[in-house]
Amino acid sequence: MSVTGKQAMMIGGGLLLMGAAVTVTLRRAEESGSLVYAEPAARRDLVQVVSGSGRVQPITEVSISANVSGRIVEMPVKPGDRVQRGDLLVRLDPTRYRAALAEAEAALATARTQVDLAQANLRQARAEYARIEKLAARGLVSAADRDGALATRDVRLASLAAARNDVERARAGVDRARDDLDKTTILAPIDGRVTRVLHETGEIALGADFKEDLILVLADLTRMEVRFEVDENDIVNVTVGDSAAIEVDAFPDRSLAGRVREIAASATARGGGTLDAATVFEVKADLLQAPVGLRPGMSAAVDLFTEYRDDVVAVPIQAVTARSAATLVAWGVVDTTTAAAENELLEVAFVVEDGVARCRRVETGIMGETQLEIRSGLEAGEMVITGPYRQLSQELEDQQKVHVDVAAGGEEG
Repeated sequence: MSVTGKQAMMIGGGLLLMGAAVTVTLRRAEESGSLVYAEPAARRDLVQVVSGSGRVQPITEVSISANVSGRIVEMPVKPGDRVQRGDLLVRLDPTRYRAALAEAEAALATARTQVDLAQANLRQARAEYARIEKLAARGLVSAADRDGALATRDVRLASLAAARNDVERARAGVDRARDDLDKTTILAPIDGRVTRVLHETGEIALGADFKEDLILVLADLTRMEVRFEVDENDIVNVTVGDSAAIEVDAFPDRSLAGRVREIAASATARGGGTLDAATVFEVKADLLQAPVGLRPGMSAAVDLFTEYRDDVVAVPIQAVTARSAATLVAWGVVDTTTAAAENELLEVAFVVEDGVARCRRVETGIMGETQLEIRSGLEAGEMVITGPYRQLSQELEDQQKVHVDVAAGGEEG
């Protein structure tokens, strides 16, 4: 398709007009400065929140296992049953433990008989020794006979002591056998509800002398807690007694009140050797009122309210950025006597004054959901630059001309 001279002139004119428009736009942008977003610092009430996720668990949960081995002959409970302290949970076959108790009681009776025999022998030895002593005083027996009678008496005395020790040993055997027999009957140690059953009637339960063989789990579902993990950077802000808002997935649109009861003293490593590696601490928060239907193992999200500030100067979190100490010295924001190491990053914010950005070094406090406390460096009402992110975090300089985007919610500077 050929272009006529007239068409060429029109295209050329259009290009000139576009070039002129771009030039005017660039000149206006240069004159008005970089486009930024800003909003005024304001006095607010702030609450610092630390979040975590975990699961609902009973505060009191008891794992029931056998202390002696035996076949389960009776287990009158099933999952969901409510029991009271002292109710029968499990009965093991007591046959061999009854036999062991009978054997131990027979051994005790025998030991007591041996004590009686030893006492009789001792009385005889003492009488013989007394008779020999009288004869020796009259010179009618030799010294060897006297010494032999004394030795016999001492032997009988030692035999009695040994027989009495045998009685104590046999009595301990009876106590142990009776205790083993008693342990074939397992009673509920608390009021609660059966949450899990892992054995059936007729199966063998291993005693704890080998390893824990869990039979069932009993829990008090009237007192529940949430066990959740908090990142190591946030755990320093958490203290026992902090209030919590707990959202359980099974109860949408409902917030449950809680309070921190326990904080782990040592950390737990998660995802070691992966990109998701983290160091966390387990925190337990009591539910102040457990709703009907709450069950162990339900997922929950927790917000802990760790700090409160009333009527403080605050700005959006993204308004606070950082610059090196050397840069701030060059800008005159800090002097060399107060500046830290040149490469150290210091917290700053930029305010709009007479169409230019002014850098301020700031000291921050607690962080709310979207706002950050400013302890020093800014006053309420000052127009603080909040974006764009790249420009604010890397490019913006002190004394740079700026133009506030009114449409973005700020005011023209």
